Amino acid sequence: MTRTTTVFEGDAQWSRTAFLRLENDKVIFDCSDSEYGPIEFPLQQLKDAIRYHDEPEDFSDWHATDN
Repeated sequence: MTRTTTVFEGDAQWSRTAFLRLENDKVIFDCSDSEYGPIEFPLQQLKDAIRYHDEPEDFSDWHATDN
């Protein structure tokens, strides 16, 4: 069973649509109206980024692409 939560649906540039949704353990984003395909990454990566964003003590040892 797929668990999906829509975070955002709206318009993008050039009369395209955009969306951001959570699907099981992934974040899925697209603003190309599916022309190039969506960007997907692990939900945990977003959770980690939010934690670091909310507690900005020391970012020097962390980068989103390291996960």
